[in-house]
Amino acid sequence: MVDILESSGLLTQTADDADRLWKTLDREPLDFVYVSESVLSPPVESAIEAIRRLPETPGVIVVCDRDDAETRARLLGAGCDAVLYSGMSDEAVGEIVAWSTTRRHDVHPRKPESLRTDALRLGSFRSQSPVMQQVVEVAQRVVSAQSSVLFLGETGVGKEHLARAIHEQGPRGNRPFVPVNCAAIPDPLVESELFGHERGAFTGAVRAHRGTFEMAHGGTVFLDEIGDTPLHVQAKLLRVLQDRKIQRVGAESMVPVDVRVMAATNQNLEHAIRDGSFRADLFYRVGVVSITVPPLRERREDIPDLVRSFLALFCNQLVTDVVGIEDSCMRALIEYEWPGNIRELINVIERAVLVSDGPMIGRMSLPDSVRGDRPVSSANLAMNDVVAPAVDFDPLDLTLRDARARVVEAFERDYLARQLERAEGRIGVTAKRSGITARALFEKMRRYGLRKEDFKG
Repeated sequence: MVDILESSGLLTQTADDADRLWKTLDREPLDFVYVSESVLSPPVESAIEAIRRLPETPGVIVVCDRDDAETRARLLGAGCDAVLYSGMSDEAVGEIVAWSTTRRHDVHPRKPESLRTDALRLGSFRSQSPVMQQVVEVAQRVVSAQSSVLFLGETGVGKEHLARAIHEQGPRGNRPFVPVNCAAIPDPLVESELFGHERGAFTGAVRAHRGTFEMAHGGTVFLDEIGDTPLHVQAKLLRVLQDRKIQRVGAESMVPVDVRVMAATNQNLEHAIRDGSFRADLFYRVGVVSITVPPLRERREDIPDLVRSFLALFCNQLVTDVVGIEDSCMRALIEYEWPGNIRELINVIERAVLVSDGPMIGRMSLPDSVRGDRPVSSANLAMNDVVAPAVDFDPLDLTLRDARARVVEAFERDYLARQLERAEGRIGVTAKRSGITARALFEKMRRYGLRKEDFKG
């Protein structure tokens, strides 16, 4: 059974008796429990229900000594995912293992994935821009390779979207794609998040925890903002890339993992290497192939197609009467500098669909900064605007709800920009002073096109 599971790309643990089984279940998060019916204490139905109640709700596959229709019906009725019997061929068991794994990934997705299509392919990245066409050509060449890929470019240009397309079109496409934002994890927790921890490894570790690399076994790990990873964790990342093994916090043994690593950053890693904040050896390992994704302002010819694509998406999702966009509005979108890139464009189009009062989206449905071609930066935000941010629209032209939303949006954008300027771009300090989490701060920065690099120094 272990041979069949491991040949299917699964990590396994074994328990020789009922006592060890329950001790393992008590401390270890598992996706599946393959168990002999004779090991489960009667009534078997209660034991199956107890396993299913575990926090990770593992799948349960019971192995019986005989092929009995009545027993199979009883176990399936108790909540089993499948029932095997000891006389089945390895091929038949392997097919059930593959079916169970696929079903688990469909029913329990690893991460919420917004704006994801069922079949994301590099062909989706149609572009009128020569520079973007070159990016897609390079991406096509690395689809079937197992080499690490490093994506460079500003925040919001679509680095993760491109990495996911490479993964799904490649040989690992039916296995997990697990993204993790290294900058959004507090420094003390980065190692546990990436590599996992054992029960009792530190205060509060009441159960073992699988890290990103174990969850992505057989698939791809996407390390977003890798430039913000602490130096001591960089050393462990290098070991994983070299040895393909991870060590949980508090563990003595190593666990082999089969993953392809993709990473992304908006920082200049060569500068980071010179100032000692990023390891040169890790840079060469993770950047076997480097792909620089251009900002939206450098491929303005793609904006009309992107706008129409996102417009169709949100019109369908939000069930609205909007059917198109006015020429003057499209011109404003093309001329805007897009400091938040495609992520900001998505936000602007969704907002425009929501606030539009007619079938055609006009300029007045755009945020003030986009309509006036004034990207947000510390240079054009005056300190005395924090309490009452300047707005260049007549509130009486809008409903009370829409006017309030526009004023609150302007205030949030101005407030966070000043806090970032005051903290010189330090995310942790800004989040603490603002009374929000670092993750919430990142989401708001993406929404308003704010980049920490613009406020450093």
